[in-house]
Amino acid sequence: MASSGALRSRASARPGRYFRLLAALLVVVAASTLYFSYEEAVLPTGSPWFPSALAGSSISLSLMLPLIALTYLTSRGLPLAGALRSLGLGKGKLSITAIVTIGIGVFLAILGVEIALSLFQAVTNISLPTNVQSLLQGQALYYIVFAALIGPINEEIFFRGFLVPRFGIVLSALLFMMLHSGYASVAELIGAFVFGLLAGYVFKRTGSLYTTIIGHILVNSMALFFIMAI
Repeated sequence: MASSGALRSRASARPGRYFRLLAALLVVVAASTLYFSYEEAVLPTGSPWFPSALAGSSISLSLMLPLIALTYLTSRGLPLAGALRSLGLGKGKLSITAIVTIGIGVFLAILGVEIALSLFQAVTNISLPTNVQSLLQGQALYYIVFAALIGPINEEIFFRGFLVPRFGIVLSALLFMMLHSGYASVAELIGAFVFGLLAGYVFKRTGSLYTTIIGHILVNSMALFFIMAI
């Protein structure tokens, strides 16, 4: 039978093992991000190395976000389960019904912001240009699915679960807005900043990342549905 000292030694070694694994994955994904960014900037469109440089760089960057958070937390000695709990991915006190209801509430609030922006443009004749549709139309189905379902999870883990407790709601929302600056869309930047503020507030109040993940998935799915339908 193993002694209590040996058990403690094995338990303390787990965070180091997780850290090394996550750090290795982070290096691989970072290298992929650099490659796809290079391909997008230098290689001709339709390069045989990858069907879409935009999709490749976006997916790689998205995957980096939770890896950064988990690598940092495990490097501080947290086991993987503890790191996930600290990011708001634990069981928590909210029921599934409450989580879903709050997530839908976040979605409806952002939908209200989108409607308000549309009314503002109609009343003032001030255009808030966007090229999101032109960037996303024609992309492969796997990228659309990733952007609708996986990307929101990665972003919530990093911007809300990881950044909000350390840097606050406003700064995390500003950084979240900067992540969307590649769309060169005023409306997208405003929407991203408002969503960042709302999601940060909801996460602070509930302690559950599942609420903002649901809201984020619904927002992205709605936007992508309308973009692909046009």
